Amino acid sequence: MIDSLKKQFGEINASESSLNRLVYSSDASMIEGRAKAVVFPKDFEDLQKLVRLAKRFDIGLMPRGAGTNVVGACVPEGHIVVDMCKINQLVDYGPNFVIVGAGMILEDLNNMLKKKFLPIEMDNDACTIGGMIAMNAMSNRVKQYGRMEDWVEEMEVIDGSGKYELIKGDRLKHFVGKEGSTGFIVTAKLKVIERPFLKPLNIMSFNTITSTIEMVDSLLKDPNVTYIEYFDEELSEAMDLGNKCHLLVEYDNDEGKIKDMEEIAEIWELRKNLDSHMKTLGYIECEMFQLEFGNMDKYLYWLRKRQVPTMALFSPNVVTSYFRKREMRKEEIMKTAESVKAKMNYLGTGMKYKNYLTAEEKEGYKELKKYYDLKDLMNRGMKV
Repeated sequence: MIDSLKKQFGEINASESSLNRLVYSSDASMIEGRAKAVVFPKDFEDLQKLVRLAKRFDIGLMPRGAGTNVVGACVPEGHIVVDMCKINQLVDYGPNFVIVGAGMILEDLNNMLKKKFLPIEMDNDACTIGGMIAMNAMSNRVKQYGRMEDWVEEMEVIDGSGKYELIKGDRLKHFVGKEGSTGFIVTAKLKVIERPFLKPLNIMSFNTITSTIEMVDSLLKDPNVTYIEYFDEELSEAMDLGNKCHLLVEYDNDEGKIKDMEEIAEIWELRKNLDSHMKTLGYIECEMFQLEFGNMDKYLYWLRKRQVPTMALFSPNVVTSYFRKREMRKEEIMKTAESVKAKMNYLGTGMKYKNYLTAEEKEGYKELKKYYDLKDLMNRGMKV
């Protein structure tokens, strides 16, 4: 098979080296898989060739962007990993849209746009547009800006049969959030908007979870509050806030006490770098669950008592907890999260949460496979 890959794509764009297979056998989830080979397609024709070859050898294909997802969505189990990084061109743009290749990096796109931006901003700017669409990514601003599905107008794809299609309208949902299981996202037309001005902030400190949640409950009723995030003691120290629990609150009016634009920018820069800072401290794994607001106090108290570094974004009530690699108490935390009816796969399913797919969701994937990927080449075994 590797001889056929190299013949089709050349030595530079197809590899079965031990190093490449090792690098591409995992993603940010830290789940370890097994890559059969790695291919770097450059265009639609390369992807169609790859699908034909996969059919001949009956081997699965796994699309990959930057591998920044934390649920194991691009952890191969004997697949050919298809790195889309070379399909990264700016195809077209207008006052309110851009068309880009799936391998376009988010940071590069927003730098090119200058005064405009794609408002699904991520803590990790290395995310690719194709990966963000495949995961239906959201930023911390989900309350204001939604998810990627709200910003994609149309896509060019190569499905699991090798067929080219221009996807728009209701059919976008057959690829957005499907984690590569129906085909390759090759280009995407995205809506973009003007960059907003920085807004006033408040930083509030608390000694207890109860007093924190009481304040959050009050803030959620204030129509001028646009952002509320909680940090426990360890993450507060990483934010240079001191050794207490804190809330970071943003306002649409002048209620925020912090109004200096440079100070506000510094705070957001600290927040943006928080995840990478935790990794430097050895916390290289994390779990992110969505809860009902009424269960947040119980879960946050439980985590704090066990000194698990935690932050929480309110509305949509997503709790992020950090762990050192293979930390045993993760299993205990998973059980506790289940007991408070947390939604495990809010940020995607991948290898980590595929057992949480409902029977209805599995049936939905089977129907999509019949239409787009009858041979089950794309992300084989990940969903059905």
